[in-house]
Amino acid sequence: MLTKNFYLQCTCLVLLFAVGSAELNAQWARNKLPVTDEIVALIINDADIYAATSTNGVFLSTDNGTRWISANRGLTDQSIYAFVKSGKNLLLGTNKGVFLSKNNGSNWLLSNKGLPPYTTVTSFNVTGTMVYAGTAGDGFFLSTDNGNSWNALNSSLNKLYAWSLAVNSNIFFAGTHGYGIFRSTNNGVRWITVNYGLSNMIVNALVVNGTNLFAGTSGDGVFRSIDNASSWVAANSSLADLHVFTLAVSGKNLFAGTANGVFVSSNNGSSWREFKNNSPTQVRTLATSSTNLFAGDMQGNLWSCAIEEISPAPSLPPSLAAQVSFTEPSGNGMLDAEEQGKIIIRVTNSGKGDAYGLEASVEPSNSSPNTAALLLSERLSLKTTTEIGDIRSGQSKTVEIPIAASHDVPSGKVSLVLKFSEANGFEPSPTKIELTTKAFAPPKLIVADVGVEDANGGSIIQPGKVVTVTARIQNTGIGDATDVKASIRKGENVFFAEDSKTDFYISNLGSGEYKDIKFSVYTNNRATDVPVFLDLTEHYGSYGASNIKLPLAFNKPMARLNEIVVQPKEQAAASIEVAKGLSIDVDTNIPQVSSEHNPNAVALILSISDYQVSGIPSVKYAKNDAEVLRQYLVKALGFKPENILPANSDEQLTYGRIQTYIKSILPSYLKPDGSSDLFIYYTGHGAPSTTNHEAYLVPWDGDPNYVNDNNSYSIKKFYLDVELLNARHKTIVIDACFSGQAGNGATLIQNASPALLRVNNPLVADANTVIFQSSSANQVSNWYDEKRHGMFTYFFLKGLQGAADANNDGKITADELIKFINDANDGLPYYSNRLYQRPQEAQMEGNRQTVIERIEK
Repeated sequence: MLTKNFYLQCTCLVLLFAVGSAELNAQWARNKLPVTDEIVALIINDADIYAATSTNGVFLSTDNGTRWISANRGLTDQSIYAFVKSGKNLLLGTNKGVFLSKNNGSNWLLSNKGLPPYTTVTSFNVTGTMVYAGTAGDGFFLSTDNGNSWNALNSSLNKLYAWSLAVNSNIFFAGTHGYGIFRSTNNGVRWITVNYGLSNMIVNALVVNGTNLFAGTSGDGVFRSIDNASSWVAANSSLADLHVFTLAVSGKNLFAGTANGVFVSSNNGSSWREFKNNSPTQVRTLATSSTNLFAGDMQGNLWSCAIEEISPAPSLPPSLAAQVSFTEPSGNGMLDAEEQGKIIIRVTNSGKGDAYGLEASVEPSNSSPNTAALLLSERLSLKTTTEIGDIRSGQSKTVEIPIAASHDVPSGKVSLVLKFSEANGFEPSPTKIELTTKAFAPPKLIVADVGVEDANGGSIIQPGKVVTVTARIQNTGIGDATDVKASIRKGENVFFAEDSKTDFYISNLGSGEYKDIKFSVYTNNRATDVPVFLDLTEHYGSYGASNIKLPLAFNKPMARLNEIVVQPKEQAAASIEVAKGLSIDVDTNIPQVSSEHNPNAVALILSISDYQVSGIPSVKYAKNDAEVLRQYLVKALGFKPENILPANSDEQLTYGRIQTYIKSILPSYLKPDGSSDLFIYYTGHGAPSTTNHEAYLVPWDGDPNYVNDNNSYSIKKFYLDVELLNARHKTIVIDACFSGQAGNGATLIQNASPALLRVNNPLVADANTVIFQSSSANQVSNWYDEKRHGMFTYFFLKGLQGAADANNDGKITADELIKFINDANDGLPYYSNRLYQRPQEAQMEGNRQTVIERIEK
């Protein structure tokens, strides 16, 4: 049974003193209940006030709190945790379940149909005719008949104590004791944790205000989310160390009841003011009517004040002016398809008074039905309401509103109106802004040329002789092609050579760019033709080509492959200039050694992009990282292509297959005398075990939620297995994080508090091994969308491109490379903080003087 003392221990009633908040001198009236007891909930119904207490049941006042009577007839458990009104019914949450009154509290009856025996009900939320109930360890329940009967919503959260519930647009949120916040989008059937940015896992209160969701915590004040709890930010000016027990909303005012008293924010938590002068303290619950704010404290006092006294009024009038501008990443002044720009608003207060609670809203101009249609069809998306907050006299504030165009946005004009509101009516005049959208510039994939070479250097396809065919894949469209793939098919009497690839991941092709693919075929003695076909696909599935018959002649000399480049049209050149940043610097100008100067070197590239288990997010740039690294191994480090495993870069790397490579295949490639160098690269998901807190590499057939030694590769065991390999020098590069999150910050491990995801991830290296790891144990290894690489891999390749050669001696040491990657001004830590506002710093272990690459000058 949950007790009052347990609740007090959970919420840790410590009186803390806030500093720096603006004082608010409202007149409070105080009325005393007949008992000195904690008021846990209030229901206001005109002049009737119901007060539920922690140990003495319910009291009713019909004269705004002057006189009180007990309303406990039939209430066999007077320890109340939650109190709500649904339709004409009153519902109480107690240690014995739910008590229901259909006659305004004159008498109560148990209403536990559908609830487990001895269920302690700790929270309610009413949405229309549906009543949600949270419990102390028995999960969540739903009543569709105003509390007369109940249905279980789930079984996955039965061990959690649900202190608070909220619903926003059919999305259900639950605040728990110790595990933060959970979200359900299907009426509680399935739940996920949504704690990113939340620093305190004891959530006493949840409340919705417009598009904002607020959480009151024990000890860390208030947090706000504008994306349905996908991320949280502190809304804690003056509240950072306070226990917030209750939250309430009235119009633009957000109220917080704390151990210190009552605070109010008129700008969605950007700033708070504290009530002073005979105001309540140790506030347990808040409620509002159309005219008054009510507070119940922990000594049985009911406080009230007029809401009209709360809105901030300036002593002198402010004078606000807004400047609006637009920026976008390509620099062409237009919002291109699939581009996100920013509307920048700068508001200046040149008046002598302060402005309060300023907001900006964006809507289509009345004269632009095209804009309204684009917004409605989601081909244009933007945030319609943005908080600016308070602006003091003589100060300015700048906010940014993201605006994005979809893939199918048409070219045209967009006309928007920005309107403003201020708490006291001193808002700036509306501002109109016109933008130009630019339709998607499509790519076009073709086979530009084909060449043939046999084992003797000739170019004739003869029966029974293997020839190498080179096909040049080119983008002759005016837009870039991404995620380009080629697939080879054969017809009758044609065979692929044993080691020939048939599927190729080409990655990205800019306008006019080309890449070559090679495969090997031979024919039998019946052949009179060479039917070989090629299919080209790209990201969108609309700009490739299928069933292309390659111009291969049988028993006739064919021309060698010519160095041709199909130049894009004039308009294509302009499009390339517009789409800046799509040509990635590390993918080109790769250093070139004159010959294979390390013929015995062996490499293993473990790249896992998509996973067998549904619901696991893809590793966005894993394939591109691996493909470009493969080019660096061959061109810059002198590896033989046939010594880079796996030969098929699209191979599904199961746990068993990865172990086979490490324990069986790699030893067979390494020279027995130990003269080989070894390079191992892994890009994919990493995950922590929630049981032993060890870090694991997650294979293609693994699940980050359930990693263990039977299904995933312990990073410690991985390093130790590599240590057993007989090689002269070993380089291990890991681009994966073990924090339980993907490279964009999305949660990989469901229903687990970040507090549980402690990671033991020691770097282990022997004397001849150097290990590079993309982040420390509890950091996120970010993706670098602009460069289309993992952020760590991008800086690793940039260093190998030559930028890490700090002393310009033509040798890049491990020390030079890690210092370049972790450069505070221009490296990984800076861009991680700039783009994601979170830390990432690469780790390295091993001999720092080890030479990783030699660059020919």
